Amino acid sequence: MSEEQNVVPSTSKQSSINKRLIMFTICVSTALVTSNNGSLNLAIPILAREFQTSIATASWIITSFMVSMTLCLLHAGKISDLFGRKTTYITGLFIFIVSSCLGGFSSNIEGMIISRIFQGIGGAVIMANSIPTVTDITSKERRGANLGIIAMSLAIGSACGPIIGGVVLSFNWNWLFWFNVPICFFILIISLVAFPKTNTLITKTKFDIKGTVYLLIFLFSLLFLLTYVLPNSWDWYLIGGLISLSVLALFLFIFTENKIKNPIIRLELFKDKSYTIANLATFCNNLGQTVAMFTMIIFFQNFRGLSPFEAALLILPIPVLLVMSGPISGRLADNIGSKLLSNAGLCIMAVGLLMLTFIQENTFNIYILIALGIIGLGSGIFQAPNTKTIMTITSSENRGVVAATRSILNALGRLVAVSTTSGLLGSLIPNNNSPFPSELRYIFLGTVVICLIPVVLSWLLKAEN
Repeated sequence: MSEEQNVVPSTSKQSSINKRLIMFTICVSTALVTSNNGSLNLAIPILAREFQTSIATASWIITSFMVSMTLCLLHAGKISDLFGRKTTYITGLFIFIVSSCLGGFSSNIEGMIISRIFQGIGGAVIMANSIPTVTDITSKERRGANLGIIAMSLAIGSACGPIIGGVVLSFNWNWLFWFNVPICFFILIISLVAFPKTNTLITKTKFDIKGTVYLLIFLFSLLFLLTYVLPNSWDWYLIGGLISLSVLALFLFIFTENKIKNPIIRLELFKDKSYTIANLATFCNNLGQTVAMFTMIIFFQNFRGLSPFEAALLILPIPVLLVMSGPISGRLADNIGSKLLSNAGLCIMAVGLLMLTFIQENTFNIYILIALGIIGLGSGIFQAPNTKTIMTITSSENRGVVAATRSILNALGRLVAVSTTSGLLGSLIPNNNSPFPSELRYIFLGTVVICLIPVVLSWLLKAEN
C-alpha cells in the first residue's frame, strides 16, 4: 500500500502574478516536451549516419521516448498526488534537464536511447502535472479558458518541433538536446518561486504494478517484432515466440485490469460500442498523421537531398492546417454533431494519404504539399469532435480516467506508426544511397485502410441501431 495525497492548494492566497508565472511555465514546458519528438524526427537520417546504423535502429531514439512516456503517464498523476504538484513538477523538469544533457553528449546509439528513455520519464511527469496544476490554481470561471491555453500550447509545440529541428540541425545535432537545458533551467527557477505550497489529504491506494509490467512486455515484444524481426529476418521460431509473448502479455493485462480496483485503464467502459469506436478512431488518426510526417521527412532528405530545415518547412502544412481547422471544427460540432465531423475528418485524411500513394521521386513539391495539407485539415476537423464524443458518452465521475485513456491511445498511435514505418523503411531503404522504392506507396495505402476502419464501424453501428 502507498499513501496518496490529493493536493488541495490554497488558491485564495495565491497572487495573480504567481498564477500567471505558473501558467507561463506550464505552457512553455508542455510545448517543449511536445516539440521534442518533432524536432528529432528530422534528425533520424543524420543520426543513422552519425552512429553508422540503420534507420530502423535509429528510430528507437523516437520510439524509446514514446514508450517510456506512455507508460509513465499512467502513474505520474498518482505520484503528483502523493508528493504534491510542486515537488513532482520540479522533479520532472530536473530529470528532463539531466537526460537532455546526457543525450547531447552521447557517443553511441545505445547511450542516446537510454537518455531518451529518461527524457520520456521527465516529459511524462511534466505533462501529467500540467492540467491538474492549472485546475488547482484556477477558479471555475477561468478554468476552461486556461485549459484552452494549455491545449493551444501543445498544438504550437507540435507545429514548431520540425522548424526547431531544421534550424538546429543546420548547426549541430547535439543542440537538439542541449537546446532544452537553458529553457528548462529557467522554468525550474520560476517554478521554485511561483508554485504554491500544498496541503494534503492522505488516503490509501495501490499502484497497478502488474498491469504496468504486462503492458510493457506487450509493447516491447510487439515493437521489437515490427521494427527488427520482420524487416530483417523471417525466423519463424522468433516470430512465433514474439507473437505468443505479446498475446499472452495482452491477455494477462486485460485479466489484471478487470480484477483490480485501481486499473490503468477502465476496460468496462469499452462495453459501450460508440466509446470503443471513438477511441479506435483516436488511435487511427494519430497513426495516420504520424506515418505521413515521419515518412515524408525521410523522403525529402533521402530522395530529394534536402536539408533538415527544408524538410521541416515542407511538412508544415500538416500542423498548420491542424491548428487552423481545430477551433472551427469544435464550434461546428455543437451545431451539426460530433460523429459526422469525426468521420468526415478521417475521410479527408484518407484522401490526403491516398494522394501520397502516387508520389514518385520526381513528383512536384506542390502536389505533396497539397496532400499533406489535406491530411492536416482532416486531422484538425477530426480531433475536437472526437474528444467531445468520448467525453460526453461517459459519466462525469469517469471523465478523468477517460481523458487518460485517450492520451494513452494518442501516444500508442504515434508509437506504432513510428516503429512500424521505420521498420518498413529500413527494409526498403537499407542505406543512404538506395534508389527510390516504388513499394513506398503500400505504406500509405495500408494507412488509408486503417483510417477508414472507424468510419465503416461507425456506419455499421448506426445501421444496427
